[in-house]
Amino acid sequence: MGDIHSFAYIDPSARVLDPQLSIFLQPERIRIGAHSRVDGLVKLQGGEGLTIGKHVHIASHCTINAGGGTVEFGDHSGCSNGVVIASGMPDLSSLYISAADPIERQWPLHLKTVIGKHVVIFANATILPGVKLGYGCIIGAGAVVTKDVPAFAVAMGVPARIVGRRVNQADGTMAIEYLPKLRDLAAERDIERVRAHYGNAMPEQMAVDLVNFVDELTREMVP
Repeated sequence: MGDIHSFAYIDPSARVLDPQLSIFLQPERIRIGAHSRVDGLVKLQGGEGLTIGKHVHIASHCTINAGGGTVEFGDHSGCSNGVVIASGMPDLSSLYISAADPIERQWPLHLKTVIGKHVVIFANATILPGVKLGYGCIIGAGAVVTKDVPAFAVAMGVPARIVGRRVNQADGTMAIEYLPKLRDLAAERDIERVRAHYGNAMPEQMAVDLVNFVDELTREMVP
């Protein structure tokens, strides 16, 4: 259904591979930015608006904008095979939840789902409607994300829980630190100690953010 020539916009440098194998619904509401790549065997739904940024990769068997709301996909992000990013769902306060029900009995909820910049979503994860994934976060394979994920967080599981955070290394790369170590490091809220642990490669504000990140997670876990 639909074809890439019907898209609202597709940058000349973007690549949609094997489009004859994919499904494009409401293509006139789909926009794809520069140097992005969409593999074959995907389903893209324009809904109320699907914007794919620059240098984004959508792997095969993904469904993007399920439910027909709005999805924004930030630059330099990507999703592995089988990822579902939803933006709509039936109103569960109604008994009638089927899209095949008479139109007068359908009460769909159309929300906005945002994938931030530099986000990676691993295979078969599902992002539920209305969720926002923060800058640089990682979503583990098979996760079901039901609420917002903050910047640089690592979330895994069903439902997804935050298990760690990406941090700057002294050599300029990033690494994943898991919560037990982060809690120990941030226990005294000593910003310079946190920075020194990473060879002072971590900017002061990022160290402050890391300590606050651990504090907030700890408060959430207290019954």
